[in-house]
Amino acid sequence: DFAVELSERFVGIDAVQALSTFATDGLVPDLVVLLVVSPDEAGTRLAAAGKPDRLEAAGAEFHARVADAYLMLAAHDPDRWVVVDGSGGIEAVEARVVEAVDARLPSAAGA
Repeated sequence: DFAVELSERFVGIDAVQALSTFATDGLVPDLVVLLVVSPDEAGTRLAAAGKPDRLEAAGAEFHARVADAYLMLAAHDPDRWVVVDGSGGIEAVEARVVEAVDARLPSAAGA
C-alpha cells in the first residue's frame, strides 16, 4: 500500500501515486478517512488482538514510519483525506468518523 511503499522503499509520493493510478485504472476514492492513535494505544490494541501478523510484528520504528507516511499522504491531498482521532472506544471513534464524513460528503449524511 501507499504508506508502506513510501516508508520502506523511500520512493517519492508521485511515483507511488502513479503506480496506484495504474493499478486501479484511475479509480480514486471520494474520501479517505485516516484514523490516528498514539503509539501506546496502537501497541495496546495490537497486544489485545492476539498473535500479530508479519506487519503487526514489524516493530515500533516501522509503524512510526508508516504512520508518518500516511500523514504525509493526508497532507499532500487534504481535499480527499480527513484525519480523525482514533483513540477511545468504538462508539466515540465511530461518532468522530460519521461527523467527519458528513462534513466532507454531505450527500452521504443519513445514507
